[in-house]
Amino acid sequence: MCWHGCWQSGEVLALALNLTRVKALVSEGGKPKRESDGGGLYLEATASGSKLWKMAYRFGGRQKTLSFGAWPAVSLVDARSMREQAKKMLADGQDPGAAKRALKSGGNEKTFDVWAGEYIAFRKSNARKPVAESTVDKFEWSRAAVRRQFGGTPITDIKAPEIINALRGIEATRKLHKSAKVKAFVSQVFRYAAAHGVEVMDPGPVVNDAVLKPVVRHHAGLTDPRKVGELLRAIDEYSGDASTRYVSIGIQTAPPIGAQK
Repeated sequence: MCWHGCWQSGEVLALALNLTRVKALVSEGGKPKRESDGGGLYLEATASGSKLWKMAYRFGGRQKTLSFGAWPAVSLVDARSMREQAKKMLADGQDPGAAKRALKSGGNEKTFDVWAGEYIAFRKSNARKPVAESTVDKFEWSRAAVRRQFGGTPITDIKAPEIINALRGIEATRKLHKSAKVKAFVSQVFRYAAAHGVEVMDPGPVVNDAVLKPVVRHHAGLTDPRKVGELLRAIDEYSGDASTRYVSIGIQTAPPIGAQK
């Protein structure tokens, strides 16, 4: 049974804050003291006498803290309302801390999901080399696969561990080829953003050694000219590892069989 003034979440039962406890909270021995209200929300009394509302949460496999302001300017009711808003954003796959920073900067910090959408639109509108619809579908699948982990995070704030955690989730399904495609897509989006002046680097080389790789299966050589043409078109549309293009160059420049003396 939960008495008046309690807050329940899952198996955790904690005494919620009230105005009396908020007023009585002070730091101890020059060190900050915290009182929890549940759901990650807590009030921290500092040595300087301030009382700050904060919320602890996890996003993209990382522990983070969100600040709501100081009491009494931000009341207990206000802080709880902010907590619920943050929890709703988390449920929608958005990082509330990143959203707050983007708002402060006037919305100039584009999230990964926004950059991914722009990159896909760019590839679709390329009149010289428009990508096939099947390729667009794969891009959108990869975009959705990481949306919950860091789609709502500004691309400049994304670190390699967040990308690795997202890929590990796909690896757990044993779909290593899909994991490799997602990694390649993430790299492409980062390179696209960098080409537009964003100070980011392709995380691919860093991530590459920390994720599983699909088993390479060798197939019989192509002898049907139509199949060779399909292969060349597929390579031409591929925008991942640059070394793959060497295959196309080799095929197109190799002398015909029997022409060598």
